[in-house]
Amino acid sequence: YREGIESQLTTIRNYVETLEDKVIERTAQLNEAKKDAEYWQKETEKLLYTMVPKHIAEQMVRGRLRAEEISGTVVFTDLTGFTEFSRNLEPQQVSDVLTKYFTTMSRIISEHGGWVNKFMGDGILALFGLKGEDDYAEKALKASIAMQRAMHQYTWQKRIGIASGKFITGEFGTEDLRRFDCLGHVVNLANRLQSHAESDEVLVCSDTYNMIKDEFESFEARKISPKGIGEIVVYSVDYK
Repeated sequence: YREGIESQLTTIRNYVETLEDKVIERTAQLNEAKKDAEYWQKETEKLLYTMVPKHIAEQMVRGRLRAEEISGTVVFTDLTGFTEFSRNLEPQQVSDVLTKYFTTMSRIISEHGGWVNKFMGDGILALFGLKGEDDYAEKALKASIAMQRAMHQYTWQKRIGIASGKFITGEFGTEDLRRFDCLGHVVNLANRLQSHAESDEVLVCSDTYNMIKDEFESFEARKISPKGIGEIVVYSVDYK
């Protein structure tokens, strides 16, 4: 009987020792998995911070970002002559040239307090006023002038349209695929102004003009009739 009890106790001790080893091993695995999860969370957040302004990214990470109406300035840019320039280039050459161009323009926009919402072919959509500052229109125009002056290093030219007012920002898309974006009349107007601008021209709407006319002296007014908007007065900026 005693031998049987001792045998059972030995079996139990062996099981406990094995169980302790398994617990230690499993704990180490969980700790490693936690480290991996924390690492990839940080990498994901860093990637998100490169895609949207930091304060918006933080709201997205916390799941608190909601669509809202803000007051700001929308800047649309588009290139003229780039299609002809790139016609005989290899695809990678086109990519390299555009990457260098976008890097230069994005830096200018960022230095003036703006944020690049998206690249569209060879065009750029930038937003000013996302942080709630009051001088968003002035910053947008200064950035646009700086971008135009930087075009001397390229063989093609740029058109820029600027519109100010209230527009909606937020996460838009499907349940599975969403991105931070903007929409509204001001966004459409900036796009229309860009399409009506001449090569090398910066064209602003009347609301933008009224906000910055005391800071900049050289404007030329003219009337245009953008599709879906009708006849309006716009102002060309003499930055040269």
